[in-house]
Amino acid sequence: MKKRIFLWRFLTVVFVLSVLLTSCVRKPKKPVGEDTTTTDIEETGPRFDANGYLMDDLPEKVNLDREFNIYSWQDQKHWDWYDEEVYPTNLVDIVLYKRQSNIQDRFGITLNRVYQPGTWDNRNAFITTLANSVKFNDGLYDLVSQYTPCAGIGATQNLYADMNSMEYLDFSKPWWPSKLLSTAQIGERLYFASGDITPTLIRNVHCMFVNTGYYEQYQLADLVGGRSIYDVVRDYDWTLETLKLLALDHVADDGAEMFGLSFVNKVQADAFFFGGGFKLLENNNGILTISPELAKQPISDWFDQVQKLFAESRYDVTIKSDAVFRNKQSIFHSGTISASQNFAQDGVQFSVLPIPMRNSEQESYYTCASFWVGMYSIPADAKNFSESAMILEALASEGYRTVTDEIYYTLFQIRYNSTDNVNSAEMFDVVSDSIVFDTARSFTDHLQSMFAAFRNGVTDEAASWSSVYGSGYPAWNPRVISLFAILG
Repeated sequence: MKKRIFLWRFLTVVFVLSVLLTSCVRKPKKPVGEDTTTTDIEETGPRFDANGYLMDDLPEKVNLDREFNIYSWQDQKHWDWYDEEVYPTNLVDIVLYKRQSNIQDRFGITLNRVYQPGTWDNRNAFITTLANSVKFNDGLYDLVSQYTPCAGIGATQNLYADMNSMEYLDFSKPWWPSKLLSTAQIGERLYFASGDITPTLIRNVHCMFVNTGYYEQYQLADLVGGRSIYDVVRDYDWTLETLKLLALDHVADDGAEMFGLSFVNKVQADAFFFGGGFKLLENNNGILTISPELAKQPISDWFDQVQKLFAESRYDVTIKSDAVFRNKQSIFHSGTISASQNFAQDGVQFSVLPIPMRNSEQESYYTCASFWVGMYSIPADAKNFSESAMILEALASEGYRTVTDEIYYTLFQIRYNSTDNVNSAEMFDVVSDSIVFDTARSFTDHLQSMFAAFRNGVTDEAASWSSVYGSGYPAWNPRVISLFAILG
């Protein structure tokens, strides 16, 4: 097995301040012992802020002297922007207000938002409003923040500029997910992106939860050589077989009261598809194609294994709401990180975990986010592409230092976590770094049901992967070819 390194981040706990000295992909800091009260390490090297977090490479001070308009879906207003009509008092609004103020002062702009409903039922109306601006080259908006499927619709209508071709945007920086370019590009072009620019990505990542109290009560460590669940993850032994070993056949035969494993709904099967290391679409030599791995035996075997969890009638597995785990009725649970708040409020002792791997030889843990994530694009009729790119990079960079640091670490890792904060914080980092953006999910309208094929199959006891893939490929392939013809 290849040597792999995880980012382990240790947080302030009670009176102890510990600083992590390992290679930090997401939040690189200065080495310990160096002065962190200045913004520069050296004039020609990378710059860090007073807290030791990496700064961007944008101009330090610019006066654009104009209004900057962002077309945004109002359904996630609370998590993307603060309510300007109310003085910010809660943590989320305070840090979002701080981000906006810093950006406005630094670049001499006024950030304006134009809101419209933009979730699944309203996605076409949302895009139509944008299309009317682009069609007549009105230049009404400098940036767009949207529901994930909206981004795909807008891209197929040629409403967005290619962000890979723009100055100022640096997708190698830690405020952009490490797998963004490898999983979201169409050929060599990128039409939308997400990352530290929005807390919606944090909230809506699919993950696993473990009731740490039950892990101890049922002495599950004995089944994995006396290891904690954290060490199981660190050792890359957190596989589907390990989940089954720990979750199944350890509770009384009474599904109405207690389960070994629960799922919030069938959508969680999407995360298990990616958790197995598979993709629906891939960029092969710059050309978008259906992943050749979908026609091979490993995906068929993985399908069968996951299907046994989702489709079999078992007394120790249930597909129900978060209430099962919230009511302390299951040992393990699969949902989104946003559920952490409710679990903590109800006194559940828990930790987040990544989605299990297919086997321990896998390169990494993988997961996906739900559609309720803000995807950012630059409209094709934006007044000034360079300025739009500059502000987009600045919002992500500022969010990385100002918003994520508070919401992700303070709100979720500590406040919404009722167990060992140090170990659980590590698990949050693992989940965060495992996010992939499969093109088939973003372009669900163009590719129709392709993204849901695995989900629909594993939740049908009569289905097999050969039947799912065999019936789907003839319809999927021409649509993938046409998508690349439009955007590649």
